[in-house]
Amino acid sequence: MGCTCSKDEAKNIMEAHSKKLENPYIIKVNVPETDKIKLIFYEGKKSNMLLSEVLNYVFFCTDQCDILNANFISKYNKEKDEFEYFIERILGIPIENIEEPNKGKIWVCYINNKLQDWTFLCEFNRIVNKGDQIEFKFEKYINPNKDY
Repeated sequence: MGCTCSKDEAKNIMEAHSKKLENPYIIKVNVPETDKIKLIFYEGKKSNMLLSEVLNYVFFCTDQCDILNANFISKYNKEKDEFEYFIERILGIPIENIEEPNKGKIWVCYINNKLQDWTFLCEFNRIVNKGDQIEFKFEKYINPNKDY
């Protein structure tokens, strides 16, 4: 299902598992403060699925859920009068500021090397395909939809 390796080893392992599992969903989690990546493979029965379906299975319905130790939360934003969604923790590593998540490092999602807004992904039921690059990094959040 998964392994932890250096970033240099990740590409070879991903290629080997892709052939072995017939094009699985591959999720990369960059382990903070290290040069390690946790690779997670999910074969799935369909060639495209809701991102939430893939992550719910991987993070909560596998024999690795204790190791992955993930959680998702929503926070009500009074100024916008709406909920915002966050990845509260992965690998047991929580976001830095639970009260004001955008004021510290948080878990952010990249799909095909493009930063994604987690609230947008949740609200609009993002579909991913086998072969899409799904990656999580622990970093200061920058809104990809904001004009600078």
